[in-house]
Amino acid sequence: MRFVSNLTASDIITLEEGFRNSKVEKFRDRCQCLLLSNKGHKVKRLANIFSVRTRTIYTWFNRYLASGIIGLFFKIIIIRNLFY
Repeated sequence: MRFVSNLTASDIITLEEGFRNSKVEKFRDRCQCLLLSNKGHKVKRLANIFSVRTRTIYTWFNRYLASGIIGLFFKIIIIRNLFY
């Protein structure tokens, strides 16, 4: 099992703001997922909470670790621009 742990205070604030204020539901879910992981929730539990595969949770973790908060949001923007 892997966790996103040791988030800095500024990371936590940024994720909480994204979770509370974003109009994009998928982005809010991803922010909340990382916050729950930081609190020690296991990947399998997170996958059940958000109704996704465990691989999806790992993908969110990887994108956040590689690109920060933008990594959670960027793919959503590309998909929306293709269809709208």
